Amino acid sequence: MYMNLNNKLVIGVDTKTFQFGRFVSSTVDTYGFAEFVTIDELLEKKEEFFPNDILTDFEKLLISKKSSDAAILVGDKKFDAHKVILTTRSCVFKAMYSYDMKEKKENEVTITDIDGEIFEKLLEYIYTDKVKDLDTFAEGLLEAS
Repeated sequence: MYMNLNNKLVIGVDTKTFQFGRFVSSTVDTYGFAEFVTIDELLEKKEEFFPNDILTDFEKLLISKKSSDAAILVGDKKFDAHKVILTTRSCVFKAMYSYDMKEKKENEVTITDIDGEIFEKLLEYIYTDKVKDLDTFAEGLLEAS
C-alpha cells in the first residue's frame, strides 16, 4: 500500500520480521509505515525516474526476473515477464491475459513470427520505454509492433 503522508512517499508493510528504513517489526500482526523517499527527493531526480513525465522504467525487474509470472517462448528462447507490465503496456498481451484464452490459463505465450533478438528489444521497450541501439533494430521492431 502506498500513500503520501506529511509530504513523504511511504509504503505500508505487514510482516513477521521486516526492517525497512527506520521501521522494524518483530510481531506477527504488526502493521506500520516506513519512510521510503520524500517527494522532494523524488522530484529532484524527475528526469531519471519519470522520463516523459511517466514512471515506466522497470529495467531492473526485467533483468532480475523477480516475481515473473509469465513465460514467452520465441524460437528456442524463453523470456520471463510480468503479466501486470505486459497487460498495461500492450493491448495484445492484455487481450491474451484478460479473456478465457490458453495463454491466461497456462501463463505461457508462444510467438512464432518474430526473431528472438527483436522480441528481446520489444520487451526492453515495454519495460523501459526505450531501446538501446534502436537504429539497428528499428525495422524489426516496427514489423513486430
